[in-house]
This record gives sequence, C-alpha cells and structure tokens, in this order.
Amino acid sequence: LNNNPCYVFDNKTTVHEALRILSWSKNFSAPVIVRNKNKIEFFGFVSVFDILSYMVDTFDHIPESDMRYMYIEYGRFMNTTVVCLIDHSLTNRVSFSPPLLKCSPIFQALGLFQKRLFIIPILDETGRIVKVLSMLDVLEFLLKLMREGKFDQVFSKTALELGLGTEFPVTVTYQDSTIKAFRLINTNGLTSLAIVDDAGALVGSLDAGDLKGAVFCDESPRANPFAALLSPVSDFIVRNGMRKDVEIINSSTPFSIILLRFLASRHDLKALWIVDEHRRPKAVVTLTHVIRGLLNLKQADRKL
Repeated sequence: LNNNPCYVFDNKTTVHEALRILSWSKNFSAPVIVRNKNKIEFFGFVSVFDILSYMVDTFDHIPESDMRYMYIEYGRFMNTTVVCLIDHSLTNRVSFSPPLLKCSPIFQALGLFQKRLFIIPILDETGRIVKVLSMLDVLEFLLKLMREGKFDQVFSKTALELGLGTEFPVTVTYQDSTIKAFRLINTNGLTSLAIVDDAGALVGSLDAGDLKGAVFCDESPRANPFAALLSPVSDFIVRNGMRKDVEIINSSTPFSIILLRFLASRHDLKALWIVDEHRRPKAVVTLTHVIRGLLNLKQADRKL
C-alpha cells in the first residue's frame, strides 16, 4: 500500500492548530506524541470528531446572551491541547487505534476501519511506527488491483449486493441552525448529513470537516466567535464559500464506479447518496459502509 503523508501532533498542539490541519487534510485523524525531556512517546489519536464533540459540549454550556462568557469559552476551546481532547470522553477514546504489523492481513485493517477509526499505525518488527494507513489508502490499493484486472468478481458487485444503501440518512433543512446540524453529526456518529429543501429533496450535505467554518468564519476582533453556529445552515455554507454538491448513485451501481467516485473527488467526497424519484434521500453510502461491505463479501467468499 502506498503511504500518504500524515501530520503528527504533540502535547503542545492546540485545537486551533489541529482543526485547521485536519479539516483540510484527507485524513480525519492524526497521531499524538508526548515529548518528555529526551523521550518521545506515542499517546494516541485525535480526530475531527473528537474536536466536534468537545465543541458541541462547550457551546451547550454557554448562555447565548452572555457575550463576555462566550468569548472566554471560545478562547479556552481554541487553546485546549489535543492531549486533553483524547481524555475528554469515552467517545474520544474510540479514536485510539490498536497498531498493526507490516505483515498483517489487509482484512484485519478493514475490521478496524469499520469501527469508525480513520487511520491505523503500522509497526515494524521492533515496535516502531513506520507508516500510517488510512481508508483512502486501502481504496487506492483496490483501484490498483482493479486496473490490473484482478478480482473482477468483486468490482462488478452492485451496491445492493455489497449491502450498501441500507442506512437511512439523517437530514436538516437550510433553515435549521448550524449547531443543530453539528449536534446531529456528533450524537449520531455521522460522517455526512443530508441537507434537504422544503419538499424533502436532497440539495446538499454537511460533514464534520466543515467544522472549520464554525471557528474560522470571521476573524474580526468584534465578531461573535461562535456566531456561525447560531446561523442557519444556508448562511453558514454561503459565508464560507462551500460547494455542497452531492453525488447520486443507485442500488445497481457497481462497486467499481463507487470506488472511482470516492477517489476522483480528491478526497473531498465523504458520502454518496441514494434518492427516490423525487430526489428525496433514501440512503447514504460512506467509506465506512464500503469497508463494511467488503468485509461482508469476505465472509461470504473465503477465497477472497
């Protein structure tokens, strides 16, 4: 597998720095190390979902009318170190990923990815971390196999045959508040959230990486730092210049096309959507669902 560059945080990295990096990188997670004198120790992993959870908890304790307290809490939130985030809640500890050896089977990695982990450390024989594996690394490897004409029986499988498109999406409207959208992403453990119009038709999506717009939307010294969270989803998207185009598939779309859709997006695409004849979202397909579908296929066919 090709190993793409991965950022590493330490015990001095703040939420402000981590969020700016994670929200623009292809990986939603990064390893955290702790420097003690001349010794460097691996501490764990932090993800954009850990930051989202911490932000929602912080915001929910701030009276919207108390601007002074809001500024104080905003500063505390942005200057919190990522080491503190890892111990913020049990949800954050899920981001800690057990390492794998270089000789480990690829399906062992898939088993970890389906548990909402985003990167996995790879160790050499001495226990030293030599690489970091992401979901997209696995998809790029599968693309290489597909181009070599291998495992055609896998790439010709449809979304339905892989068990994809069975999860009903969570939705918000453009009029809903941004904090409501992020709360839904946080409490439901979502990668992407569907945005629908008044008729229920799919018009866009919001994902955890868009959190950067909530804290970097307005750097004016007099601006309400969490104002973006109080605004409607429509204002949040327009203010941050986001293009929330959606990719549509159906239950008969082959896995080869699903794979190409994710990889052709330059890592910006977090979900594919299945809609009805009125464009109302019926199901969502994320990278985690794709990984889970491959594992189900492996269980059904031991020759893979």
